[in-house]
Amino acid sequence: MTELTAAQASVVTTALSYKATGAPIPAHVMAELDESAAPWPGRWLLPWEE
Repeated sequence: MTELTAAQASVVTTALSYKATGAPIPAHVMAELDESAAPWPGRWLLPWEE
């Protein structure tokens, strides 16, 4: 697996913090994931499927 950049790690950490509380991940966080992982869907950076 490729290592995450600092920007990717930051947004993944944010997404994980929402997931840990049981809250849905906001659309703007998912958009940041997608932007940081382009051209692939950012959801691929998460350890679960949304």
